[in-house]
Amino acid sequence: MLDILHALLLMSMLALAFGVQQVGADLGTMIVPDDYFSIQEAIDHARPGATIYVKAGIYLEHVVVDKNGLRLVGEDRDTTIIDGGGTDIVVYVVANGTVFSGFTVQNSGCKWTDSGIYLDNSFDTSVSSNSVINNNLGIYIYESSNSILRNNNMVGNRYNFGVYGFDFRDYIHNIDVSNIVDGKPIIYWINQTNKQLPTNAGYVAIVNSTNVIVENLTLTKNWQGMLFAYTTNLTIKNVTATNNMDGIWFLDCSDCSVYSSNSSYNSWGGVALVGSYSCFVTGNNINSNGEYGIFLSNSSDNMFYNNDFMNNRRQAWLYGFNVNTWDDGYPSGGNYWSDYGGADEKSGPAQDEAGSDGIGDTTYVIDSHNKDRYPLMKPWGPSPSKALSINIVLYAIAGIGAIIITGGICLKKIGKRPSTAKMKRYHEMRELRKHRMHRSIMWFTILGLLIMLWLVWLSIAVYGWGNWGFVILNIVFFGLFILFTQFKRRIGRLSASVYLAFVIALYAEMYGFPLTMYIIMWLFGYRNVYTLQYLLAEVIGEDLFAFIFHLFILPISIIVMLIGILLIIFGWRKIYRAKNQLVTTGIYGHVRHPQYLGFLLLTLGMNVQWITIPTLMLWPVLVVIYYRLAKEEDEELGKKLGEEYRKYKNKVPMFMPRVRKSEPFISKEQKHR
Repeated sequence: MLDILHALLLMSMLALAFGVQQVGADLGTMIVPDDYFSIQEAIDHARPGATIYVKAGIYLEHVVVDKNGLRLVGEDRDTTIIDGGGTDIVVYVVANGTVFSGFTVQNSGCKWTDSGIYLDNSFDTSVSSNSVINNNLGIYIYESSNSILRNNNMVGNRYNFGVYGFDFRDYIHNIDVSNIVDGKPIIYWINQTNKQLPTNAGYVAIVNSTNVIVENLTLTKNWQGMLFAYTTNLTIKNVTATNNMDGIWFLDCSDCSVYSSNSSYNSWGGVALVGSYSCFVTGNNINSNGEYGIFLSNSSDNMFYNNDFMNNRRQAWLYGFNVNTWDDGYPSGGNYWSDYGGADEKSGPAQDEAGSDGIGDTTYVIDSHNKDRYPLMKPWGPSPSKALSINIVLYAIAGIGAIIITGGICLKKIGKRPSTAKMKRYHEMRELRKHRMHRSIMWFTILGLLIMLWLVWLSIAVYGWGNWGFVILNIVFFGLFILFTQFKRRIGRLSASVYLAFVIALYAEMYGFPLTMYIIMWLFGYRNVYTLQYLLAEVIGEDLFAFIFHLFILPISIIVMLIGILLIIFGWRKIYRAKNQLVTTGIYGHVRHPQYLGFLLLTLGMNVQWITIPTLMLWPVLVVIYYRLAKEEDEELGKKLGEEYRKYKNKVPMFMPRVRKSEPFISKEQKHR
């Protein structure tokens, strides 16, 4: 019996020693790749509380942290890289007390919540000094609490940052302004009173606060542009929330006001109120959101009026019990709904009096408890944005300048009406025809430029897809320039066909169906990349791209298009007057083929303004075709006119005018005049 007891005691001591040895080893520092080849392998062999030190390198793996108290520390945030290879979540934390620091986390998948770093039901986790780039969602905190975020840089993600949960504790985190999204700080306030938010925020969350003012912000590419939870007495004014998952999200809030703001082009929705009451939403643009314009869940006693709900998949989406007011009475009216099908033939509070008043005669019904009694027939429309105002001014300057130049040239040619003596001396009918022709060209050019500028301005003012009438209008206008060319050669007809295909492809995508956007979404997972220029926004950020696009790209494209139109028209004028003779004066004294150059510049300007995959492929084809057409004309005229044309060809370039001034070429006909 004693021997048995000794044996049992010895076995217990050995087991205890073995256990202590194992715990001691696991609570030490494990080094990747020295001790374990991958980070996940080290986690799998670690015990809670261990430290895993990861040396610099690229680790192609998906990391799941499922043990409490682990410390994952990278050697250097710029050179210690965890790469998800474009699939799934890269770092998934489902444990408590985790420390994750010193890594670059990149290339998640592009599904719903595929993230760089995902905290799921994780408490007291610290995430610090990481670079989170090129993911579907940078850092996502879901149903977690007491997370600590410091010095994380999120850039180039479809959505940089987001927090979501169902309880009060899910929104209690320690997140300061050292965390950056696309160059702007995260503002995450808890328990704040009587404060105004700074205007440089890149992400906004206000939790358990009161009397907070938020205004003059632009918030893009986050899970929510703005998150307000358990907060009262909020004022939100002149805020733009675009290209987020959700624009503005209220959770258990009251006495909030949102006005003169823009929540549009968000992947999921514009404005959401969940368990919120006594809020005023007025004078806002809620446009082209992927799932809903406004979402209400068990939210009552709110008021919505003078908002523009346009082109949202569901203008209003209601869940649970909601009783709200959707107008401000008569004559202030309700909201503009782009899918409203009623007429405006009556007026008055009961819409039973003669005459229209800009308010629909029938109610816009959302459900039995939510009705807009006075739907607006036209967008309520806040004042134009600064970018639109700048564009209008730039287009006006460019248009006025072009018209002055055009008019000046034509008026110089027209001059005074030829005198009777001069008309007799220089064949009165011929001179009169010239006079009328110049006058017609002047007015045609001015009218054409005005129409073009009107189309450009209108294209910004009414921008949106499915506008096939506007597609046809642009195709017809720009297609008319084909009439200024000749169709005698087969290649000439080919050039006209390719040019027309270019115009159709451009405007069909611009206002009809955004094919390029869907191709880019399919290939790369990016959303809201309407043209190839918008890929630049994924690199330099939305704000800088918008500044460059509106102040440089658009004006330059308009100027290039105007120059192209002028070359086409004035080239045609010279050819028309020449009556099958060699033209060497005017614009033909600088380039031999100004019309072909004009078409290339016109289509180049269109491409600069709105680059799509089809137009990017067609423009080089146009260059080759017009070059071949110019070469054929040179050969034909060389055979027909001989030495005279060869001298002209040697002196005047094909497309690019010489910078250095030279003596103009004078043909034999000109010498004899």
